[in-house]
Amino acid sequence: MYAITYLRLHQPEKAVPYINQLMAGNRELASDEALAVKHLLAKESNTEDAYVVLELLNNEDSQDKNKHLLVLQSRYAAELKKYDEAIAILDEVVEIDPSLIEILILKARILAAQGKHEEATRTVKQVVDEYPENNALRLQYARMLVEQHKLPEAGEQYAVLHENLPDDGDIAFSLALIYIETKKLDVAAEILEHLLEIEQKTVVANYYLGRIAQNRGDEKQAISYYLKVNSGEYAFDSQLRMGILLAVLGKPDEGLAKLEALAEGQNSWDLRVKAYLAQGEVLRSLQRYEEGVEMYSRALQQNQDDTNLLYARGLMAEKVDLLDMTEADLLKVINKEPQNANALNALGYTLADRTARYEEALDYIKRAAELVPDDPAILDSLGWVSFRLGKMEDAIKWLSKAFSKMEDAEIAAHYGEVLWHNNQKDKAREVWEKGRAQNANNPVLIETLDRIKP
Repeated sequence: MYAITYLRLHQPEKAVPYINQLMAGNRELASDEALAVKHLLAKESNTEDAYVVLELLNNEDSQDKNKHLLVLQSRYAAELKKYDEAIAILDEVVEIDPSLIEILILKARILAAQGKHEEATRTVKQVVDEYPENNALRLQYARMLVEQHKLPEAGEQYAVLHENLPDDGDIAFSLALIYIETKKLDVAAEILEHLLEIEQKTVVANYYLGRIAQNRGDEKQAISYYLKVNSGEYAFDSQLRMGILLAVLGKPDEGLAKLEALAEGQNSWDLRVKAYLAQGEVLRSLQRYEEGVEMYSRALQQNQDDTNLLYARGLMAEKVDLLDMTEADLLKVINKEPQNANALNALGYTLADRTARYEEALDYIKRAAELVPDDPAILDSLGWVSFRLGKMEDAIKWLSKAFSKMEDAEIAAHYGEVLWHNNQKDKAREVWEKGRAQNANNPVLIETLDRIKP
């Protein structure tokens, strides 16, 4: 009671003699003593006072120091960001008992907290090399490699773990995700199918198998997987993807109806917006622009200030020549989000492409370029407005840079047109051919070539 009282009074120094008496009186194992102190401090003390207690306990003259109390002190030191001291204590523990391999794991975590990730990884690798059969150590090492974005190396470790523990669903799933990230989709699919066979993580396995099938262009197979994702955090996205895929499979109205029902079934406004935006993308792909504007207008009646919907409606309205709506929506987005580079660029490009307000357009595009200097779409807009202003050298400079970053069909249309008017017709044809190779159905490229007839 004396120990507890002094701890509650934030007088840790006065609590130490009584804690010592408790340990001496019980004559328990060193590990049991440390566990008792750990529970006492966790319940009755804050971090700072607990650290003081442990520092005093461990600094007392004794040839037989309690290694478990030292480890506990190191943990508290790390919590207080006394990282160098924490590591020094752990090094002392290793000298007392080199067999405590978990100490090196703790040391690695502290090094990682200091930002010394390479040293932390080397520390764990050293232990893994020494104890290759220790799966817990290897798992820690693999996780650290993931944290450092060293995915191929992490994949090698998870592959060993998967071989050692084939029925561990967490390990198999982690390995599958790494293979997906590193574009090894065939192997990822095999592991995900294995999860289905052993009936572990079946929901997320079906979701990612659907993603892989969708990536391969097998829409029917993708839908068959998504249909099995009927619960959990991936259920909404699976339903969303099914709505879009139905449109790809030639059932756009069925897909749109599914997306509309999905939107209406959500309590979360953010999820509703995602479903509305998905409907918009389907309608845009079908060139049903008027329906898109109407759909966004209905959605905005629920929240007229939603910037995602305003931006999407603004872009859709331009397609049906509702330029006043486009400008009003984009300006509203910009007023609410002055750093929104996409809205600034969209408004600037629209003014440059569809009006004679070129100087005003240039101002918006420059603001976007200051925010995202190397964005290909913004560079394209800079080139296009320069062309409209008659600044051919600037136009070629910006469009050339945009096209070098991304060989997009619309950028190719603009770049080719500027080259054509600058009497570089062979180069213009070459650029247009590259644009066709990317997307022969791009409406801007088609319109440009129909008008110029190269």
